[in-house]
Amino acid sequence: MKLSLQLFLLCLIALHLPIPLWAASMDFEGYFRSGLGTNSKGGDQACFTNPGASAFFRLGNECDEYGELTLLSKFTSGQKEDSASFNFYFTLAYSQPGQANWEESPIVIRQAYVESDKFFTSAIKFWAGKRYYRVQDIHILDYAYHDFGPPGAGIEDIEISGFKMAIAYLKGGGTAESDQGSMAMSLADFQFYDIDAGPAGKLSFWLAQALQPGGEGVDASGNAVTYEEVHGQGISLTVEHEFNSGFNKLAIQQGTGLLKELGFIDETFSLIEAEALQKAKTIRITDQLTWDQDKDWSLQAVWVNENRTRQEGDLKWQALGGRFQVYLGQHLNLAFELSHSSVLDQSETDPVERTLEKFTIAPQLQLKPGFWERPLLRAFYTLARWNQANEGLVGGAAFAVEKQGASYGFLAEIWF
Repeated sequence: MKLSLQLFLLCLIALHLPIPLWAASMDFEGYFRSGLGTNSKGGDQACFTNPGASAFFRLGNECDEYGELTLLSKFTSGQKEDSASFNFYFTLAYSQPGQANWEESPIVIRQAYVESDKFFTSAIKFWAGKRYYRVQDIHILDYAYHDFGPPGAGIEDIEISGFKMAIAYLKGGGTAESDQGSMAMSLADFQFYDIDAGPAGKLSFWLAQALQPGGEGVDASGNAVTYEEVHGQGISLTVEHEFNSGFNKLAIQQGTGLLKELGFIDETFSLIEAEALQKAKTIRITDQLTWDQDKDWSLQAVWVNENRTRQEGDLKWQALGGRFQVYLGQHLNLAFELSHSSVLDQSETDPVERTLEKFTIAPQLQLKPGFWERPLLRAFYTLARWNQANEGLVGGAAFAVEKQGASYGFLAEIWF
């Protein structure tokens, strides 16, 4: 905590340094949410998630406080708009339960990277450091379905006839050690985007190859162990169609081997485990529609289908839901969120299907109508129900022997 506090104080001091010392312009971006809730039995807010699902519907279902602040600093070589420049991004974040006025919570660095701009052409960019690298997400799930964020370096916006390309090399450090050093996972990442597909919109493709070297090491018990070299591949296709009031985005992803989670993992593998890993894969399809009719109503609807193939048993997750907001005036709106989540888990002796349904109603205050408008103040009431297979797994101790539960509360949310 001392190191995090010192880092935070250094940032505050740096922000008050004279501009000539920075030789740069500065700006800020941020996101914060904070609130409180109570379950229907009078205890602390319960959040309702389906075990085995990769994400959950968030309206009236967030049991933490979270915030991040990004410093953007631009260093230029001249006063003209087309002058070459470096852009520096530095993001601090925190997360805590939100149960007291003073809570011990570490401040972590989510981003720290430098990006070049207009060095050789008006478009191509070079970068290095830790960043949210071309993240793709679904807002009402708070789910980054494409997220590779360890340190890396790369080139973006390489203009090729009819489309653009980005190349990156990313590396996530592992905790295990061998005679080859830390068992780190490396990723070669290739993305092709802004491909015109006519009436269908724009296409983008992602290709990736992952590697984790083998070596001789020692396990937690002090025994000699041989780690196997393992590989992984990733591929995806995204189709995004924009229209006057919103967009529809369909993504199809597949990850195999080391990329079985479609993200970085920190694991080591024996010979038998490595053979099983090469058969592991995940196929995920996401489709999201956002429609924002400014002064009248807005919505976001989502469908997710995820199939995981594992040696211990396959798992299939499906989610369907949406948030609808109707505007009752310039500042007041009423939000509704209805969702269904199903997890078919075949890792048990007898395969089980766990289901969860959730409904939330939330009056909200905003400065003006709009699905993406923030800040907002929200009151909410959430009702959830689940099947027998989920009994004791959803809603915490308050609903351990029940198959439905509820929470209500208040939340403030802002991004800028």
